Amino acid sequence: MYVIHIFRKGGYVFEVKNLQDNTSSRLTIPKNPPYENFRKLDLSQYDKRREGTKKNKKTKKTEKLLLPSNPNHPCVDLVLTPDNMFQVTVSSQHPIKQNPLKNIVDKIPNSDRKSRLYFIVPADVYTNFRLQNYETEDGKVAKNVPKAITDRIEQWALKFDLRTAAI
Repeated sequence: MYVIHIFRKGGYVFEVKNLQDNTSSRLTIPKNPPYENFRKLDLSQYDKRREGTKKNKKTKKTEKLLLPSNPNHPCVDLVLTPDNMFQVTVSSQHPIKQNPLKNIVDKIPNSDRKSRLYFIVPADVYTNFRLQNYETEDGKVAKNVPKAITDRIEQWALKFDLRTAAI
Protein backbone atom coordinates (compact mmCIF):
# COMPACT_ATOMS: atom_id res chain seq x y z
CA MET A 1 0.00 0.00 0.00
CA TYR A 2 1.44 3.33 -1.09
CA VAL A 3 0.35 5.12 2.10
CA ILE A 4 2.44 2.73 4.21
CA HIS A 5 5.46 3.38 1.97
CA ILE A 6 5.03 7.15 2.47
CA PHE A 7 4.69 6.77 6.25
CA ARG A 8 7.78 4.52 6.41
CA LYS A 9 9.76 7.11 4.45
CA GLY A 10 8.36 9.88 6.65
CA GLY A 11 9.27 13.53 6.64
CA TYR A 12 5.85 14.68 5.45
CA VAL A 13 3.50 17.21 7.02
CA PHE A 14 -0.18 16.57 6.31
CA GLU A 15 -3.28 18.70 6.74
CA VAL A 16 -5.65 17.14 9.29
CA LYS A 17 -9.00 18.07 10.79
CA ASN A 18 -10.84 17.08 13.93
CA LEU A 19 -14.13 15.51 12.87
CA GLN A 20 -15.87 16.48 16.13
CA ASP A 21 -15.35 20.25 15.87
CA ASN A 22 -13.92 20.65 12.34
CA THR A 23 -10.75 22.45 13.51
CA SER A 24 -7.73 22.03 11.25
CA SER A 25 -4.07 21.56 12.02
CA ARG A 26 -1.03 19.70 10.69
CA LEU A 27 0.46 16.32 11.50
CA THR A 28 4.17 15.65 10.98
CA ILE A 29 5.30 12.14 10.17
CA PRO A 30 8.87 11.77 11.47
CA LYS A 31 11.55 11.06 8.88
CA ASN A 32 12.42 7.35 8.62
CA PRO A 33 10.57 6.30 11.79
CA PRO A 34 11.55 2.93 13.25
CA TYR A 35 8.87 0.37 12.50
CA GLU A 36 7.73 -3.10 13.45
CA ASN A 37 4.94 -5.45 12.54
CA PHE A 38 2.28 -6.63 14.97
CA ARG A 39 -0.15 -9.52 15.06
CA LYS A 40 -2.16 -8.26 18.02
CA LEU A 41 -1.95 -4.55 18.76
CA ASP A 42 -0.95 -3.72 22.33
CA LEU A 43 -0.01 -0.09 22.91
CA SER A 44 0.57 -0.48 26.66
CA GLN A 45 4.35 -0.38 26.17
CA TYR A 46 4.19 3.04 24.50
CA ASP A 47 3.39 5.23 27.49
CA LYS A 48 4.28 8.90 26.93
CA ARG A 49 4.31 9.60 30.66
CA ARG A 50 7.12 7.11 31.28
CA GLU A 51 9.45 8.60 28.71
CA GLY A 52 12.09 10.84 30.21
CA THR A 53 11.26 9.93 33.82
CA LYS A 54 13.98 9.11 36.37
CA LYS A 55 13.61 5.38 35.69
CA ASN A 56 14.51 5.74 32.04
CA LYS A 57 16.15 9.15 31.72
CA LYS A 58 18.12 8.02 28.70
CA THR A 59 14.99 7.02 26.80
CA LYS A 60 14.44 9.30 23.84
CA LYS A 61 10.92 10.10 22.78
CA THR A 62 10.79 8.04 19.61
CA GLU A 63 7.66 7.63 17.59
CA LYS A 64 7.47 4.15 16.13
CA LEU A 65 5.41 3.05 13.18
CA LEU A 66 3.47 -0.16 13.83
CA LEU A 67 2.15 -2.13 10.87
CA PRO A 68 -0.24 -5.08 11.09
CA SER A 69 1.09 -8.44 9.91
CA ASN A 70 -2.39 -9.06 8.53
CA PRO A 71 -3.18 -6.41 5.89
CA ASN A 72 -6.89 -6.73 6.73
CA HIS A 73 -6.72 -5.67 10.38
CA PRO A 74 -10.30 -4.97 11.53
CA CYS A 75 -9.88 -1.30 12.45
CA VAL A 76 -6.38 0.09 11.84
CA ASP A 77 -3.98 0.03 8.91
CA LEU A 78 -1.05 1.53 10.82
CA VAL A 79 -0.18 3.17 14.13
CA LEU A 80 2.26 5.94 15.01
CA THR A 81 3.06 5.48 18.68
CA PRO A 82 2.17 6.27 21.28
CA ASP A 83 -1.46 6.90 20.40
CA ASN A 84 -2.18 7.76 16.75
CA MET A 85 -4.07 5.14 14.75
CA PHE A 86 -4.73 5.34 11.02
CA GLN A 87 -7.35 3.82 8.72
CA VAL A 88 -6.99 4.27 4.96
CA THR A 89 -10.17 4.77 2.95
CA VAL A 90 -11.26 6.31 -0.35
CA SER A 91 -14.91 6.48 0.67
CA SER A 92 -16.77 9.20 2.55
CA GLN A 93 -18.41 6.48 4.69
CA HIS A 94 -16.15 4.14 6.63
CA PRO A 95 -17.80 2.77 9.80
CA ILE A 96 -15.45 1.75 12.61
CA LYS A 97 -15.61 -1.77 14.00
CA GLN A 98 -16.42 -1.06 17.64
CA ASN A 99 -15.21 -4.23 19.41
CA PRO A 100 -11.72 -4.43 17.87
CA LEU A 101 -11.24 -0.70 18.58
CA LYS A 102 -12.33 -1.14 22.20
CA ASN A 103 -9.80 -3.97 22.59
CA ILE A 104 -7.05 -1.62 21.41
CA VAL A 105 -8.24 1.34 23.51
CA ASP A 106 -8.34 -0.78 26.66
CA LYS A 107 -4.57 -1.27 26.33
CA ILE A 108 -3.58 2.32 25.58
CA PRO A 109 -1.78 3.93 28.52
CA ASN A 110 -2.53 7.48 29.67
CA SER A 111 -6.25 7.04 30.11
CA ASP A 112 -6.43 10.79 30.77
CA ARG A 113 -5.29 11.48 27.18
CA LYS A 114 -7.38 11.10 24.06
CA SER A 115 -5.98 9.01 21.25
CA ARG A 116 -6.60 9.89 17.64
CA LEU A 117 -8.08 7.70 14.95
CA TYR A 118 -7.16 9.27 11.61
CA PHE A 119 -8.95 8.40 8.40
CA ILE A 120 -6.44 8.84 5.60
CA VAL A 121 -8.51 10.06 2.66
CA PRO A 122 -7.84 11.51 -0.81
CA ALA A 123 -8.02 15.28 -1.25
CA ASP A 124 -11.37 15.10 -3.08
CA VAL A 125 -12.97 13.24 -0.14
CA TYR A 126 -11.31 15.24 2.66
CA THR A 127 -13.42 18.41 2.54
CA ASN A 128 -16.74 16.60 3.03
CA PHE A 129 -15.50 13.74 5.22
CA ARG A 130 -17.55 13.63 8.44
CA LEU A 131 -17.62 11.88 11.80
CA GLN A 132 -17.96 8.13 11.25
CA ASN A 133 -20.33 5.69 12.94
CA TYR A 134 -19.23 2.82 15.12
CA GLU A 135 -20.41 -0.57 13.95
CA THR A 136 -21.37 -3.74 15.83
CA GLU A 137 -20.12 -7.21 14.89
CA ASP A 138 -23.21 -7.78 12.76
CA GLY A 139 -22.54 -4.61 10.73
CA LYS A 140 -25.22 -2.40 12.29
CA VAL A 141 -24.69 1.13 13.59
CA ALA A 142 -23.85 0.86 17.29
CA LYS A 143 -26.43 2.48 19.53
CA ASN A 144 -24.37 2.04 22.70
CA VAL A 145 -20.74 2.94 22.09
CA PRO A 146 -18.54 1.95 25.06
CA LYS A 147 -17.42 4.80 27.31
CA ALA A 148 -13.80 3.72 26.74
CA ILE A 149 -14.21 4.74 23.10
CA THR A 150 -16.32 7.90 23.53
CA ASP A 151 -14.05 9.23 26.30
CA ARG A 152 -10.70 8.28 24.78
CA ILE A 153 -10.92 8.43 20.98
CA GLU A 154 -11.08 11.46 18.72
CA GLN A 155 -11.84 10.99 15.05
CA TRP A 156 -9.69 12.93 12.60
CA ALA A 157 -9.30 13.07 8.82
CA LEU A 158 -5.89 13.29 7.13
CA LYS A 159 -5.73 14.77 3.65
CA PHE A 160 -3.47 12.48 1.62
CA ASP A 161 -2.21 14.76 -1.11
CA LEU A 162 1.52 14.56 -1.73
CA ARG A 163 1.43 17.71 -3.86
CA THR A 164 0.61 19.79 -0.80
CA ALA A 165 2.28 17.70 1.92
CA ALA A 166 5.42 19.51 3.01
CA ILE A 167 8.66 17.60 3.32
